[in-house]
Amino acid sequence: MATTTPNYDDLWRSIAQAGGIDAYVTQQLKERGFLTERSDASQMSKNELKRYKASLKAEAAEKLRLKKEAWLAYRSQHIVHLGEGMYWNDAADIDGFDLAEPEARASENELPQLDNPKQLADALSLTVAAVLFCGFVILLLWDGYRLAAVGALTLLFLVGGWFLLKVAQRRLGAESNLFSVSLAELERDRDSFTAAPVPHEPK
Repeated sequence: MATTTPNYDDLWRSIAQAGGIDAYVTQQLKERGFLTERSDASQMSKNELKRYKASLKAEAAEKLRLKKEAWLAYRSQHIVHLGEGMYWNDAADIDGFDLAEPEARASENELPQLDNPKQLADALSLTVAAVLFCGFVILLLWDGYRLAAVGALTLLFLVGGWFLLKVAQRRLGAESNLFSVSLAELERDRDSFTAAPVPHEPK
């Protein structure tokens, strides 16, 4: 018997109206008669226990099928996979790979609080555009060249920093030379005044 592929756009609208995947699955189990009321199995006869287990098994199978369909509908409407080893989750919780109590650890290490790209740019003495550009390049090359991208950007900033340092040193050196020239002129003027002969008054 051929199975028809559901319309995932309509299915996701139904899930959103129900209040989420879990609420949708529970609603469908009730409507289709698969939701089994939990009872104390110790008070059941053998036949009742057998029917109870069968109904629970049917509920679990239908629940799994509904969740698979809901996940496919979710994927049709959301970004899930960003690249190799990178997945997106809409839930506003802490990532499973994050360290425990990140705020406390950041405070212990005297790290600034960075809640947006502007704060990160200020901490790195960069513009927001530079931070976003670096992030864009790394994400663009994440699949096969992420290390090369990070290395190239690091080298770029090192060369840029070295160049700016040389420019600053040159400017400071030029200002210092101007000051030295001014001092030399003052010394010559002083020497010329002290070396000039004092005219004698006629007797």
